[in-house]
Amino acid sequence: MKPKPTLKTIAALSGYAVPTVSRALSDAPDIAESTRRKVQQIAREVGYMPNRGGLRLKTGKTFTIALVLGIGDRVSEHAGRLIASVANQLRPTAYSLIVTTYSEKEGDPLEAVKRVVENGLADAIIIEQIETRDARVRYMLDAGFPFAIYGRCAWPEPVASYDFDNAAFGAIAARALLEKGRRRILCVAPPRSQTYTAALLGGLGETLAPAGGTLDILEGVHGQTDTEAGRARLAQRLAEGDPPEGIVCCSTSDTLAVLRQLRRRGLVPGRDVDLFTKESYPMVRDFEPAVMSLTEDVEAAGRFLADAAVTVIERPEAPRPSFVDRP
Repeated sequence: MKPKPTLKTIAALSGYAVPTVSRALSDAPDIAESTRRKVQQIAREVGYMPNRGGLRLKTGKTFTIALVLGIGDRVSEHAGRLIASVANQLRPTAYSLIVTTYSEKEGDPLEAVKRVVENGLADAIIIEQIETRDARVRYMLDAGFPFAIYGRCAWPEPVASYDFDNAAFGAIAARALLEKGRRRILCVAPPRSQTYTAALLGGLGETLAPAGGTLDILEGVHGQTDTEAGRARLAQRLAEGDPPEGIVCCSTSDTLAVLRQLRRRGLVPGRDVDLFTKESYPMVRDFEPAVMSLTEDVEAAGRFLADAAVTVIERPEAPRPSFVDRP
């Protein structure tokens, strides 16, 4: 049996002393960033797993980070990739991941966060589906609880965050459809309460308007295409007069649902209507090459958010890490 990697294993491979390796793995503030990254990369490569039980007894901390997600009847490709990425990034550190969920249809996102904080289930929280004045963010700021967010909000305090530039995505999608001669555009839009929806619609509208394009917004369908009501609403819109010439989607599941409805109506993508979608993994074009797509690197987001959560725990006085991925 192959021996289990230890701190001495990493020390031998990195050239650093064991105490330095230990402090680099726990994100100690006196360790240089280059040293920390080198040590943690080696730890990942050799499969090092810290003794978290011993650390909990020694410090009283949970050494866990909670990823709080809203889910429907099934876990989406986006959520699955985010979970895996955060977990993999945390593996060589002193922290492990727990995932807690709430129902997107009936659950209370704030209560899910409060449950983690008030029961001491984790040392930091990562959340997504951020709203402009997100109550969860306000609660954690007021409580002084470490957290990182996937998105942006309007609260004035700096927060650890990673976001995808959805305004740029909207502009890219609009230009691509305009180049195809499409002017009547339908967007299968996420809930307007989420900040990325406003950015997306702004990017679409500001690009379409000068070129004489029009934007129709279909709400109540995004994330609901696996329900009878969601499918019926989508089918109804596509059956109405003055059908869209181009359609913009924000997820793989929405795009596949649109493709199914188009086929039922005898419409051919790339000939009768053009589609532009955003995916966490480039999958749709394997089924329908005519679909134009752009990939949001959810795995990069997960890695950044994992590191950011550790930073706000270990170095609370440091500037909050923040990054915007611009396509």
